[in-house]
Amino acid sequence: MNKTLTLLLVPAVLTLITGCLQPGTTPATTFYQLRPMDPPHAPIGTYTESLVVGPIELGAYLNNPRLVTRPTANQVAYLEHHRWAESLDLNLAFVLAQDIAHLLQSSRTYAYSPRIGVQTDVETLRIRVNAFEVDEKGQAVLDLSFILIEGVERKPIERLILKGPVQDTTPAAQVEAMNKLVGEASLALARIVLADEKAEKAEAP
Repeated sequence: MNKTLTLLLVPAVLTLITGCLQPGTTPATTFYQLRPMDPPHAPIGTYTESLVVGPIELGAYLNNPRLVTRPTANQVAYLEHHRWAESLDLNLAFVLAQDIAHLLQSSRTYAYSPRIGVQTDVETLRIRVNAFEVDEKGQAVLDLSFILIEGVERKPIERLILKGPVQDTTPAAQVEAMNKLVGEASLALARIVLADEKAEKAEAP
């Protein structure tokens, strides 16, 4: 390589390296967190038993910190720079427990914690999240399977599918719409828990 070509290449390579190292060239990551109902829904009754919400099992494709969209029915897209601020299963358990506790005026409703583990002496609401995304039609979707367990007694597995509009195509609007569905799920689950308690009291001698 002659000297002239070498002298031309060195500044070009240095410019390329400097450009790659400059701050701000990689988009900043935005983090999101679900929150309890705001404003809160009016209480629907009073629940007197102890209730643990969780553990929550996520569908395998949701075991990822990135937000999910579905460009087509069979295609999943992850938003690289838009992520959950904490484990989605723990965030969901906390928000659902907070909402349900408020709706049932319960001081003994808690979110599942891995540090405590599964308890067999209280009623447990176990949940599997089958889908939590914005689908190919631009709708927010929350698909849950859940079961109430009290000691060795297990109620039938039930399913809850909720959908709702998204205000615009931004990730922030996506999270807001998904958060609203979590509130709707809380209300539906609280009604089921309350109905179950009333049925048990009616059956008691």
